[in-house]
Parts: sequence; structure tokens; C-alpha cells
Amino acid sequence: MTEKLSWSIILLMEKEMIFESKNSARRLPLSFSLAERERRYARVRQHMAELGLDCLLAPAADVGEPQAHSRYLSQIGGVQGGAWVVFPACGEVTAIVSAEREARMWLEHLLWPRDIRWGSFSELVSARVEELGLKRGRIGVADWLISITGPRELSPTKPGGESRQPCLARTSCRRITFWNCRV
Repeated sequence: MTEKLSWSIILLMEKEMIFESKNSARRLPLSFSLAERERRYARVRQHMAELGLDCLLAPAADVGEPQAHSRYLSQIGGVQGGAWVVFPACGEVTAIVSAEREARMWLEHLLWPRDIRWGSFSELVSARVEELGLKRGRIGVADWLISITGPRELSPTKPGGESRQPCLARTSCRRITFWNCRV
């Protein structure tokens, strides 16, 4: 009897901890609260301010712990697919996923972020940075995991054809350890 009761409690706990997507048989974690979002965002933004960063980019994955940085800032990741996160010092955070179906799924199941876009990471990250007016800002990149063409894709071209590299700082969202930025 006790064994059956314990099993029922475990099933109930599991049911409360996860839910199934209406669009697939995948199980997704519950969304963190808005209070948890504010706690995380305030902590990261405080350290960004200390370093004078205008924006932080969190790529979809890193070698040691897949998607940890972008998941910390967006909750998006796992077998359902990762997201690039554009995290401005102030303003709305944007998550970028690769497919429309992923964007719909995450929007349906997460309280935050609400700005989830889909398409080409390199194009949409650059476009969002430009929307924020930060093309010439100090931009941090979580653990420096960015393609070799990333800085070039984020660099604006001056009217005379001269290019200026944005400041890309190596950062870590989880540890909030920022490295000095060189221009």
C-alpha cells in the first residue's frame, strides 16, 4: 500500500512539474515566475552596468553546458531547440529561435520572454541590435561563443566605407564574471 501511495505522489509531483505541448508529445518545463525573471535580469544588468555594457548576446549553446547562458536569460533550450538571446541593458529581451513552430511553442508555454522571433540567427541578432540603437555600443558575448563572422556581421559601416568593430566582451551569465573588453 505504501509503495503504491509513494508512486502516486511521484506521478502527481511529476505532473505538476512538467506539461505536454499541445502541438507535440514533448514535455516542457514549467515557466519560471516573473519575479524570478526580474531577479535574474537585475543581477545581470547590475554587472553589465559595472562594465559599461549596453547589450549582452547569449548564443544558443556552449561547449561545457549546452545552452546554459541563453536558457538562464530566456528559459528556452533543451531538446526542443536553443535560442540566441539579445539582452539590452534596458528594454525588452529578445530570444531568437530557428523555426516558427518553436517560437509558437515557447510563446504558448512561457511567461517570459514575450519577444520571441524566428529565422536566421545572424540576421535577426544584428537587426535587433540595430533596433535597439546599439550598433556602435559595447556588446558583451557570453563566453565568447560566436562564429568567426559574428563580429563582422554586427559591425556597422561608416559613411566613408570604414568599418568599426563593436566592443565584444567575453562574459558569463551564470557566474556573472565579465572580462575586460578591448576595442
